[in-house]
Amino acid sequence: LVVCGDMNCYLCDSACSTYLSSGTCRPPSKQGNEQVEWGFLPISKDIQDIPPHKYNLVSAYPPDLGLDDPSLHFTFCHSPHKPAVGIDQIWYTPSSLDCSGLRHTCKSEQHRLDILKSGLPNGFHPSDHMPVGCMLRWTKTDKDNDNNGLDLKDLKEDDHKIIITSSDPNELRAEANEWLSKCPFENEMQKKRI
Repeated sequence: LVVCGDMNCYLCDSACSTYLSSGTCRPPSKQGNEQVEWGFLPISKDIQDIPPHKYNLVSAYPPDLGLDDPSLHFTFCHSPHKPAVGIDQIWYTPSSLDCSGLRHTCKSEQHRLDILKSGLPNGFHPSDHMPVGCMLRWTKTDKDNDNNGLDLKDLKEDDHKIIITSSDPNELRAEANEWLSKCPFENEMQKKRI
């Protein structure tokens, strides 16, 4: 299972990320940290009453990415010098998928600084969100019964290969071809349609 999109909340500290990663937003049975949403305590009872799910999802991007300095790893920047980390997210089930690479949101240090200076959208980016992406690979077949010993909940930034991209059309085409070459297709017709 892969879930991705503009979640409109921080990756590391939100009811959405808690729900996706643990299957529920209910408070812990013992006294512990209360769940916050955009820094406010506590989340509403309505959110806590959402039925739980059984998927063991993990974020492709490490939850602590950019926590110390949001200007380093942001996915959203609607105003100058006001980046937000992890608004756009990718979640997957580690029992059948492994994240082998991440797309870095900025193609260079200068690109990052330009976006922070002007905000988004701008002449090069039609959205106020930066594109995110990852390479996922199958870790098991339908005949496998376990998760191959994978437990990816404790991933840190250094555990991923960050892929830096370019806005140059030739480099983007090469990157797209690399990604497509790793995609499993059922047949040539399906591959041609993509």
